[in-house]
Amino acid sequence: MARQDTHLPLFGPGPLYVLLIALLSALGAALSRSGVVFVGVPQCLKIPFSIAGIVMIALGVALWCDAFFLSKIDSGILGGRLVTKGAYSIVRNPLYTAFTLVFSGSLLLLRDAWLLALPPLFFLIMARMLKRTEEVWLREKFGKEYEDYCKKVPRCLPWPQKWRRRKQ
Repeated sequence: MARQDTHLPLFGPGPLYVLLIALLSALGAALSRSGVVFVGVPQCLKIPFSIAGIVMIALGVALWCDAFFLSKIDSGILGGRLVTKGAYSIVRNPLYTAFTLVFSGSLLLLRDAWLLALPPLFFLIMARMLKRTEEVWLREKFGKEYEDYCKKVPRCLPWPQKWRRRKQ
C-alpha cells in the first residue's frame, strides 16, 4: 500500500555518494599524476580519451540541469509526487548519473588506462546505495506506481531500446 502522508528526504544519500566518488576520483588522479600507478594510453588514444571525457562531462552537466531545473525534482519531492518526466523518463536517477558522468569524464581527461576501473565501481556503489535507500523509500511511498516506473525506466544508465519500447 502506498503511503501519501510524508515527503521523501530532499537530499537522500546523494551528497554522500558524490563525496565518495569525488574522493575516489581525487585519489585515482593523485596516484596517476604522482606516478605511483600510471599505465597511460597509447598516443593514438589520447585525443579520443580527451574527446570522450569532454563529451561525458557535457552530458553529465546537461543531465543534471534537466533533472534539477527542468524536471523540478525538488518541487516534486516537496509536493509528494513521483517525478517521471524529462530526465526522469530516460533514467530513474539522473542526478546520480550526472555526477557519475562528470567524474568519469574528468578521469578520462587524465588519459590513464587504469583509471577506467573507477567508473564501473562508481556505478556499482550507486546501484547498491540506491537499492538500500531511495528505492526502498519510493516503493514504500508510491507502491505500484513506482514498480511500474521501474519496469519502464532503467536505474542508472539510459538504454536506447527502453526509449524505443516506450514510444510504441
